[in-house]
Amino acid sequence: MEKLFKALGSNTRLEILMLITHKTMNVNELASHFEISKASLSYHLNILKKGKLVYYKRIDTQHLYFINRDALTILYNWFYHLTN
Repeated sequence: MEKLFKALGSNTRLEILMLITHKTMNVNELASHFEISKASLSYHLNILKKGKLVYYKRIDTQHLYFINRDALTILYNWFYHLTN
């Protein structure tokens, strides 16, 4: 859970999650939404991967990122039980 919460600890990472909730995106598509370097974007994506909030699939030369809905369900259930 620690890595999951660390992954949620940045506005940039939260924005990435919001973007890929609606559509699988490659790094260039994600980068077009931010004013940060690709190295910085890669850093944020790696933290999200370590937190198991995103997965990626390599197709040819592209990495496509998509959200791990199972991790979101775990997070939702954790907060639900915390409040009830």
